[in-house]
Amino acid sequence: MWANERNRCGPSLAGWSRPLARVGLLLCLTASAGAAQQLMLGTGGVRGVVRDSAGFGISSAEITLRGSALRIQTDEEGRFELAKVPAGPLTLRVRRLGFRPDTVDIMVMAGKIVPFEIVMGRHNVTIAPVVVRGRTALTGWRAGFYSRKELGTGH
Repeated sequence: MWANERNRCGPSLAGWSRPLARVGLLLCLTASAGAAQQLMLGTGGVRGVVRDSAGFGISSAEITLRGSALRIQTDEEGRFELAKVPAGPLTLRVRRLGFRPDTVDIMVMAGKIVPFEIVMGRHNVTIAPVVVRGRTALTGWRAGFYSRKELGTGH
C-alpha cells in the first residue's frame, strides 16, 4: 500500500537526492575554502599619524576602510590604529573639514603592523559673508528710556 501511494503522489525525489547532496557539499566546500583562505592570510594592523603640510597632527580626521563599515578618528595628536584588518591590499580614505580628502592604497601583511603617515593639504573653503545690521533709532518704550538716559534725567 505504501508503494502505491508513493507512486500516486508524483515522481520520486530519490533520483535527485545524490545530485542535490553533491551541490550542497560543493557549496559548503567553497564557503570553507574562502574561510580557510582568510585564516591562512590572517590579519594585520595599521598604525599611523595624519599630519598637515606644516607637520602638525590633525585631530578628528576620519579614516575609513573601503568595503567595510569601519570608521575611526584620529586622536588630538593625529594618531590612529587599526587592528585585526584582513591581510592584503587595503584602501584607506582620510578626510577632515578644511583639508582635501585623500585615498591611499596600502599592503597589510599577516601578523604585522604597517606604519603609515599621510600629509593632508589644506582646502580653502569660501563661505558667503554674514551681514549684521543694527538700528540706532529705537521705538516704543525703549526710546523713552534711552532718551532719558542720554540726558541724565533718570532711567
